Amino acid sequence: MNPFIIDTSVAAKWLFLEKGSRKSEALLEQLSFFYVPDLFVIELDAVITKKARKKEITSNEALEKHEQRRKLPYRIVEYAEISQLAVELSVSLPITLYDATYVATAIEKRGVAYTADQKLVNGLSNTSLSNYLQSIWD
Repeated sequence: MNPFIIDTSVAAKWLFLEKGSRKSEALLEQLSFFYVPDLFVIELDAVITKKARKKEITSNEALEKHEQRRKLPYRIVEYAEISQLAVELSVSLPITLYDATYVATAIEKRGVAYTADQKLVNGLSNTSLSNYLQSIWD
């Protein structure tokens, strides 16, 4: 089985009930662990704190979600390991550097990055890199 890379759009659906949560949870049940670029930790905590600031969750709930994030079975890939490739991908393709870090992680680990971000999937759909990316919506 190829290694799994999970982006923030999928992991957020594990923490918050929203469209796509069931599909994301089914994916999580298949995993003993997954890879993420180190950016993942900041991005997911940013989602949590934004929901607290918008009063969608309480401060206590935010702290609980932060703890849930910490317990997810991820293995971090340092940006230094993938930065060259991530920058090359971002300047040559219609994807952000943030998204490129997940694709670069998939390439580095010879795995597949799972996302709920259809814009990212569309950005790579007609490239040789599309096999490194999988939408949860498929």
